[in-house]
Amino acid sequence: MFRFIHVSDTHLGARPYGLIERERDFYDAFRWVIDRALELRVDAVLHAGDMFHSSTPRPLTYIYAIRELRRVVDANVRFIVAPGNHELPKAEGLGSPIRVLEDLGLAMAPRDPGRPYVVELEGTSVIVFSEWASDYIGRVDPASLARSKLRVGLAHVALCDALAEAEGVPLERCSGPRRIHSSTVRGGYSYVALGDIHTPWDHRVPGAPPMVYPGSTEYLDVDEYRRNNSRYVYLVELGENGLVRAERLRVEVVRPWIII
Repeated sequence: MFRFIHVSDTHLGARPYGLIERERDFYDAFRWVIDRALELRVDAVLHAGDMFHSSTPRPLTYIYAIRELRRVVDANVRFIVAPGNHELPKAEGLGSPIRVLEDLGLAMAPRDPGRPYVVELEGTSVIVFSEWASDYIGRVDPASLARSKLRVGLAHVALCDALAEAEGVPLERCSGPRRIHSSTVRGGYSYVALGDIHTPWDHRVPGAPPMVYPGSTEYLDVDEYRRNNSRYVYLVELGENGLVRAERLRVEVVRPWIII
């Protein structure tokens, strides 16, 4: 059995409306996720990108991230990240905050964000696609990348039909080299852990792998609250025959909103 927490879009360091209290809300939500991972004794935390809100976080943001990830490492839980557009470097020669965490031994992520990266854990292959490599999930057979029968795709990508169904973005506005449809995601995955879309979306149809966006762990603006007034992560269990459980867990520390 391989058990993991699927989380995405924690946006550490975000400060909506310029309020330090809101910045702390994002740290509190991240701490809640780590608390649940340790309480549930999972094998790994799979983060589907935009862990940080910026590719150049403030020192305080690093302090919060490092403090929580040290707890993960001390519990022998793997923390694997598919870097998203917010944390990938914006110019040549600039590093990524994910690379800092990797060099500290706190996270696992692609050294080359333009190519898939494979982690073998507990009889399961986790195939990681950063935002720069997200098109690979639609054009490369996972069996050619991984040794294990059980395979998890971990990707930061906005599927066009998910954008339309979850956030009402018209399909014709979903364009670009890394914009794909769920129908083009290759088969052979036991579970596809996605990030980038902040509204939860759970896609399970016969003949296709389960594809899930848990959504962000906090709200960046009021429109996100209006679309869905709860925030989630997923607890996922894989057995020898594939997916056993994918349970939505509500993030319990999210600040309530009053809209006037």
